Amino acid sequence: YSAVKEVIKMLQVRNEKIVIQQADHDKIKKMIYQIGEIQNRFPATEYQMDNERIDVIWRRTEKSVPSFAFEVHISGNIYKTLIKLKHVPDLWNAIPVLVTTEDQIAEAKRWIEGSFHEIKDVFRIVKWQDVAQVYESKQKVKEFERELGII
Repeated sequence: YSAVKEVIKMLQVRNEKIVIQQADHDKIKKMIYQIGEIQNRFPATEYQMDNERIDVIWRRTEKSVPSFAFEVHISGNIYKTLIKLKHVPDLWNAIPVLVTTEDQIAEAKRWIEGSFHEIKDVFRIVKWQDVAQVYESKQKVKEFERELGII
Protein backbone atom coordinates (compact mmCIF):
# COMPACT_ATOMS: atom_id res chain seq x y z
CA TYR A 1 0.00 0.00 0.00
CA SER A 2 2.78 2.46 0.86
CA ALA A 3 4.44 1.84 -2.52
CA VAL A 4 1.18 2.60 -4.34
CA LYS A 5 0.71 5.72 -2.22
CA GLU A 6 4.23 6.85 -3.14
CA VAL A 7 3.56 6.33 -6.87
CA ILE A 8 0.31 8.33 -6.64
CA LYS A 9 2.13 11.14 -4.84
CA MET A 10 4.88 11.13 -7.48
CA LEU A 11 2.31 11.33 -10.30
CA GLN A 12 0.53 14.20 -8.58
CA VAL A 13 3.78 16.15 -8.22
CA ARG A 14 4.78 15.36 -11.81
CA ASN A 15 1.48 16.56 -13.28
CA GLU A 16 0.73 19.49 -10.99
CA LYS A 17 0.66 22.85 -12.78
CA ILE A 18 2.63 25.35 -10.76
CA VAL A 19 1.85 29.05 -10.97
CA ILE A 20 4.25 31.40 -9.24
CA GLN A 21 4.16 35.17 -8.88
CA GLN A 22 6.75 35.67 -6.14
CA ALA A 23 9.61 33.67 -4.69
CA ASP A 24 8.23 30.58 -2.98
CA HIS A 25 10.71 27.93 -1.81
CA ASP A 26 8.40 24.91 -2.15
CA LYS A 27 6.99 25.91 -5.54
CA ILE A 28 10.46 26.50 -6.95
CA LYS A 29 11.54 23.06 -5.69
CA LYS A 30 8.53 21.50 -7.42
CA MET A 31 9.39 23.32 -10.64
CA ILE A 32 12.97 22.05 -10.58
CA TYR A 33 11.69 18.55 -9.86
CA GLN A 34 9.25 18.68 -12.79
CA ILE A 35 11.90 20.07 -15.15
CA GLY A 36 14.04 17.09 -14.15
CA GLU A 37 11.15 14.74 -14.95
CA ILE A 38 10.67 16.31 -18.37
CA GLN A 39 14.42 16.03 -19.01
CA ASN A 40 14.39 12.35 -17.95
CA ARG A 41 16.85 13.12 -15.16
CA PHE A 42 15.48 10.97 -12.30
CA PRO A 43 14.86 13.82 -9.85
CA ALA A 44 14.40 13.52 -6.10
CA THR A 45 13.60 16.05 -3.40
CA GLU A 46 15.07 16.33 0.08
CA TYR A 47 17.98 14.08 -0.91
CA GLN A 48 20.11 12.97 2.03
CA MET A 49 23.72 14.19 2.06
CA ASP A 50 25.61 13.43 5.28
CA ASN A 51 23.58 15.20 7.99
CA GLU A 52 21.94 17.60 5.55
CA ARG A 53 19.29 17.43 2.85
CA ILE A 54 19.62 18.84 -0.64
CA ASP A 55 16.41 20.45 -1.96
CA VAL A 56 16.41 18.72 -5.37
CA ILE A 57 18.84 16.44 -7.17
CA TRP A 58 18.87 15.05 -10.69
CA ARG A 59 20.52 11.75 -11.59
CA ARG A 60 21.49 10.35 -14.98
CA THR A 61 20.10 6.92 -14.13
CA GLU A 62 17.71 5.72 -11.46
CA LYS A 63 20.43 4.16 -9.30
CA SER A 64 23.30 6.61 -9.93
CA VAL A 65 24.62 9.35 -7.69
CA PRO A 66 23.34 12.87 -8.35
CA SER A 67 24.68 14.75 -11.37
CA PHE A 68 23.06 18.07 -10.35
CA ALA A 69 22.20 19.33 -6.87
CA PHE A 70 19.89 22.31 -6.43
CA GLU A 71 19.46 24.43 -3.33
CA VAL A 72 16.73 27.06 -3.32
CA HIS A 73 17.67 30.05 -1.19
CA ILE A 74 15.14 32.86 -0.87
CA SER A 75 16.18 34.47 2.41
CA GLY A 76 18.36 33.90 5.44
CA ASN A 77 21.99 32.87 5.75
CA ILE A 78 23.31 32.25 2.24
CA TYR A 79 26.67 31.08 3.62
CA LYS A 80 25.05 28.00 5.18
CA THR A 81 23.43 27.11 1.86
CA LEU A 82 26.73 27.51 0.03
CA ILE A 83 28.51 25.30 2.59
CA LYS A 84 26.01 22.55 1.82
CA LEU A 85 26.53 22.91 -1.93
CA LYS A 86 30.32 23.01 -1.54
CA HIS A 87 30.35 19.27 -0.77
CA VAL A 88 28.41 18.30 -3.90
CA PRO A 89 31.40 18.16 -6.31
CA ASP A 90 33.51 16.32 -3.73
CA LEU A 91 30.93 13.65 -2.93
CA TRP A 92 29.34 13.01 -6.31
CA ASN A 93 31.34 14.96 -8.90
CA ALA A 94 28.05 16.76 -9.49
CA ILE A 95 27.22 20.33 -10.42
CA PRO A 96 25.99 22.48 -7.51
CA VAL A 97 23.25 24.95 -8.44
CA LEU A 98 22.10 27.79 -6.22
CA VAL A 99 18.63 29.12 -7.08
CA THR A 100 18.13 32.49 -5.44
CA THR A 101 16.84 36.02 -5.70
CA GLU A 102 18.50 38.66 -7.82
CA ASP A 103 19.53 40.71 -4.79
CA GLN A 104 21.47 37.76 -3.29
CA ILE A 105 23.45 36.82 -6.39
CA ALA A 106 26.23 39.35 -5.75
CA GLU A 107 26.78 38.09 -2.19
CA ALA A 108 26.79 34.47 -3.36
CA LYS A 109 29.35 35.29 -6.06
CA ARG A 110 31.60 36.99 -3.50
CA TRP A 111 31.58 33.88 -1.32
CA ILE A 112 32.13 31.55 -4.27
CA GLU A 113 35.00 33.57 -5.70
CA GLY A 114 36.51 33.93 -2.22
CA SER A 115 36.04 31.13 0.29
CA PHE A 116 34.81 28.59 -2.25
CA HIS A 117 37.20 29.50 -5.09
CA GLU A 118 38.23 25.87 -5.67
CA ILE A 119 34.74 25.06 -7.04
CA LYS A 120 33.90 28.38 -8.67
CA ASP A 121 34.22 26.90 -12.18
CA VAL A 122 31.58 24.22 -11.56
CA PHE A 123 29.22 26.26 -9.40
CA ARG A 124 26.05 27.63 -11.01
CA ILE A 125 23.87 30.47 -9.74
CA VAL A 126 20.45 31.14 -11.26
CA LYS A 127 17.59 33.47 -10.46
CA TRP A 128 14.36 31.80 -9.43
CA GLN A 129 12.59 33.76 -12.19
CA ASP A 130 14.76 31.99 -14.79
CA VAL A 131 13.73 28.63 -13.35
CA ALA A 132 10.08 29.69 -13.59
CA GLN A 133 10.57 30.78 -17.20
CA VAL A 134 12.21 27.48 -18.19
CA TYR A 135 9.46 25.60 -16.37
CA GLU A 136 6.73 27.43 -18.29
CA SER A 137 8.51 26.82 -21.60
CA LYS A 138 8.95 23.11 -20.86
CA GLN A 139 5.29 22.82 -19.90
CA LYS A 140 4.23 24.42 -23.20
CA VAL A 141 6.41 22.00 -25.16
CA LYS A 142 5.04 19.07 -23.17
CA GLU A 143 1.44 20.18 -23.88
CA PHE A 144 2.21 20.57 -27.59
CA GLU A 145 3.76 17.10 -27.74
CA ARG A 146 0.68 15.70 -26.00
CA GLU A 147 -1.57 17.38 -28.59
CA LEU A 148 0.50 15.85 -31.39
CA GLY A 149 0.34 12.47 -29.69
CA ILE A 150 4.07 11.96 -29.50
CA ILE A 151 4.10 11.53 -25.71
